[in-house]
Amino acid sequence: MDIFIDNHHYQFCFRFGRRPNLAGHYIVGGLLCMATAVVPLGRFAYEWPIVVLAMTGKYVSQVCWGIVYTYTNELFPTVIRSVALSFACSMARLGSMSAPYIGYLSTVHPVLPIFVFGTITFVMGIQAIALPETNNKKLPDTLQEGELFLTKNNPMRCC
Repeated sequence: MDIFIDNHHYQFCFRFGRRPNLAGHYIVGGLLCMATAVVPLGRFAYEWPIVVLAMTGKYVSQVCWGIVYTYTNELFPTVIRSVALSFACSMARLGSMSAPYIGYLSTVHPVLPIFVFGTITFVMGIQAIALPETNNKKLPDTLQEGELFLTKNNPMRCC
């Protein structure tokens, strides 16, 4: 399964770009998590809709993970690239450490944790739309080139 996911990630990133793939996969993953929370328990044999939604969500999250590492390396100038990637990995670990605490929200309502995870993922997808595209672009080497890269490739530019 991982070979298929990695192949899918690379093919789509080079064909359609990093930003649309990352944003689209995050948005779809968030919607899948939220849809999982809406499916009523005990109504279907073997809870098959939940299993299908969860497995599809797992696939989408694996694709996002592969895109994030590629995209993070390309977003930052060479002089700070390793520090930026280390910081991003540290923040990801903080998110992983907070997951069990979000899981405790099931004591309030059984579907609340998956809905919170889906909402966070969906919001991340919306925020990823504001990132610049790096596919087939010369990557910045210095901080000044990085600022210029952002102004030239900013998708939220009005003029």
